[in-house]
Amino acid sequence: MSEVVLSALVCTDLAYDGSYLKYDTRVDCSTPEYAAYRAFALSMVAVWVLGYPLSVLGLLFYYKVPTIAARKQRRAKLRAFLTHSLRLGAFTAAQRARLVGTLDSLDELHLAELRYLAELYNVDGASTLPSDSLVKALHELMERMIESEEIAVPVVRWDLNAPDEDERCACDRLGQVLQKFEVPYWMYVRAKPSSCDPRSNSVGRQ
Repeated sequence: MSEVVLSALVCTDLAYDGSYLKYDTRVDCSTPEYAAYRAFALSMVAVWVLGYPLSVLGLLFYYKVPTIAARKQRRAKLRAFLTHSLRLGAFTAAQRARLVGTLDSLDELHLAELRYLAELYNVDGASTLPSDSLVKALHELMERMIESEEIAVPVVRWDLNAPDEDERCACDRLGQVLQKFEVPYWMYVRAKPSSCDPRSNSVGRQ
């Protein structure tokens, strides 16, 4: 659509024959009819070429999509790191269930768990460092292992049935924009009534 709108603004000079629209040389750019056509095309530049992308960008921030995406990526990295750790160490069934659960950060691990992980990866001072230092050291280790591809992070996808209320709201209102590589008409924004209110964590009427 943007290409069509912008094509209406491109004229080519044919020397003595005058100036004509590049994409349709039947249209004379010196006529009053084209002047009106050009004015309409310029208005569509503001509405479609600039307005639509800015509107979508505003909606993405309104529904906290960048924040949610960063949170999902952080969780995926942590889950990949802990899953890799479970293959290396001897963990109890309870510890395994906890490590593959819904942890959002290494800060949520107990000091004993942090120290065991640090010892597993031969982190200096694993038995003496305080929890905040262990979290920092393990986080840096995790990022290095992911960057060097020792750990593979799975593809992160948007989930309409996610336990995260913010993610459910974003998927409900912007689902086909977020999944633009999976649906043919990704520019369509769902506008059905929803109980999601991104301005708070409570459920209210949109």
